[in-house]
Amino acid sequence: MANVLLTWELGAGLGHLMRLKPIAEWLAGHSHSLTLATRDLHRAEAIYADTNCQAVQAPFKKGKYEGGFDPPSSFGHVLFNTCFGDTDELGERVRQWQELYREVNPSLVIFDHSPTALLAARSFDFQRATIGTGFCCPPPTDPLPVLRTWRPLEDSQLRQDEARTLHNVNTVSAAIRQRPLGTLGELYADVDEVLLATFEELDHFPQRADGEYLGAWPQDSGKVPEWPNGYGPRIFAYLKRFQILPKLIEHPAQLRMPTIVYSHGIDDYLSEYCTANYPSIRFESQPQRERLGWVVNP
Repeated sequence: MANVLLTWELGAGLGHLMRLKPIAEWLAGHSHSLTLATRDLHRAEAIYADTNCQAVQAPFKKGKYEGGFDPPSSFGHVLFNTCFGDTDELGERVRQWQELYREVNPSLVIFDHSPTALLAARSFDFQRATIGTGFCCPPPTDPLPVLRTWRPLEDSQLRQDEARTLHNVNTVSAAIRQRPLGTLGELYADVDEVLLATFEELDHFPQRADGEYLGAWPQDSGKVPEWPNGYGPRIFAYLKRFQILPKLIEHPAQLRMPTIVYSHGIDDYLSEYCTANYPSIRFESQPQRERLGWVVNP
């Protein structure tokens, strides 16, 4: 029996938790001791209630740093904006992760979009694997890949920006007597396995040379949906609050197409208005499972 730690630091919604759950179920079913360090403890406790897995709060940065890159043009910019922008705060979160590693004493850690956890792990000798869609597991290039390919920055500018982030990372590493990074890409190179839960055609980084694509695995958990009456294919929309959300929802509703909206975080007035005026639409706050005609997930 091994101690295994699953981590989720960055991102939102259900995607990270649902991707890790089949792994957690398999590990628990083979008598491994399992801990999940999760950004969203409340949701994790509900989703993993039927799994022999201890969920704990993961250290993470709330909000963005002032003076960050807006808009972020590279994965290096994302790292600065979300977790590496301030040495004092970064140092505190690295120490929190290291305390968790000492407490759990894992032989394997599986990181889902957890760059600070990866950084903190460099002082330990457990096995490590990264998992996620292509975006969460960037190829370890120098500099890290560009995201806004339609408006790329000059290579010199990318390197200058990345040097700023690398300085913060290595300042923290020096403070805890941890070996420095030569490039930010080394953070993602120093792992035993990269588990790409996507397809090559959908990889965010087509320049990846040696990816092993596992595809997307089915999920057996969730509520069996109760579909409203309507006409045409069934539509499932996994949406959050954004500016044109009302218009997006009203379009299939006006066509009377049977639609379920998973609506965590959507204002009550919008769901109440749509429910009262469009009988073909239903809002749900629990994960759903079924084969569907269309899926809307912008």
